[in-house]
Amino acid sequence: MKRMTATVLSFLLVATLSTPAQSAGTDYSVYQKTLAAFSSSATNLSTQQKAQVRAAVEANPSAEKFICTGIRYFSQPMRVNIMVRKRAKSACEYAKQLNPNLSTWFQNKPTRARSYAGKVLLTVKSPLRAVEECDPSLPHSKGAFEFDPQVDESLPQSWRTEFAVILANLQAVAPISPCLHELRETSGEFSAKSPMKIYAWQDVVDNPWEAERPGMEGMSVSGDGTDTWMVLEIEANDFASGSLHIYSVVAHEYWHVYQRATWMGFSPPNGDSWPVWIWEGGAKTFEELYSAQHYGRSEFDNNLFPVAAAALSDPSDFKFYSSDGGAVGGESDRNYNSSAFMVLALAKELQERQGLSEAESLALVLTSPDPRGSETPFMDVFGMTLEDFYTSLAQYPAVQSGQAWFTGNVIDASVVMPSKGLTLEEILQPAG
Repeated sequence: MKRMTATVLSFLLVATLSTPAQSAGTDYSVYQKTLAAFSSSATNLSTQQKAQVRAAVEANPSAEKFICTGIRYFSQPMRVNIMVRKRAKSACEYAKQLNPNLSTWFQNKPTRARSYAGKVLLTVKSPLRAVEECDPSLPHSKGAFEFDPQVDESLPQSWRTEFAVILANLQAVAPISPCLHELRETSGEFSAKSPMKIYAWQDVVDNPWEAERPGMEGMSVSGDGTDTWMVLEIEANDFASGSLHIYSVVAHEYWHVYQRATWMGFSPPNGDSWPVWIWEGGAKTFEELYSAQHYGRSEFDNNLFPVAAAALSDPSDFKFYSSDGGAVGGESDRNYNSSAFMVLALAKELQERQGLSEAESLALVLTSPDPRGSETPFMDVFGMTLEDFYTSLAQYPAVQSGQAWFTGNVIDASVVMPSKGLTLEEILQPAG
């Protein structure tokens, strides 16, 4: 999604944080949130931390289990366990106060991620609604998942013609899983109707569908709980500058629909256990792969510059940053270069650790679903913990940007760029 304004949740390694055993045969969705830092030796919750606990409770109305884990840095003395355990107890007691039906559990665990020392991790488990498994390889009773483009005349004919070509190319190389028909809200409402409407216009005019879809702007895949649609407000400035973004954004937003079908609604997957940079970084990577293949140029040519060093200074607490020049994560960084770097670095790590080919590693990172109910999804899919992966990023040193318009340090991302000539067909539709 472009023009993201909400702060992305931080990410915590959960592979090292065990939780109480759950009932055999019960599948759970797992929501996780790390509370804000405590001050000094405080063990009572601050107003901000109470608000975070309350938000976690309210976001999971059907939750059965609420687990609070106090985190101690592994080299700290054992007496620190007492302090972090009291903090965890305070969090669980407040959650129980808010929802007396919750089964709460507090504990303490060590970590090697220094940024989490002294904090409390909330893990909220809700039973998944029993549904019949959807097999994407089989015909669906509702047919293929299709699109219904609504293209305003404010866009030039050349764009409208190319848009039809792009959509056909995307549906050929990455057809949307028919299982998207099964996407439901917690209310039980089917929330992705086929054909999905795509609203496209140029920003020289106001939203042409204000009566039907009020408030649409920017570029996104949006929904209201009863339906989902794509928004493409193409910028006049991009037309004037000759930017490929007028076309590549279609691939970016299309990939978010693909992700929703693959992940069945966890878009991005809930909580900290499945990093959100895979969501935006995957779409950015797909977008640039499409541009390179079909237009002969992409932001890979410039090594995704700038990948801000500040955004990767503590990858386990990864956010979109607007510091160091005000570009990354802000209006100028609508393509989320830092998150795309994370995706490509993970693909490179998979090649080196597991002997996967470049195409195989990218396919794994771009298309693998978040395992539902898993407490260690990253490990289950990629064979390494988040902490292992974040540690591997130390091999990419920060350097001066060398550009007057961006004054902060950057990461030299050249070594993770995809090979020239690599196609989406090789990644998503390998022969044999």
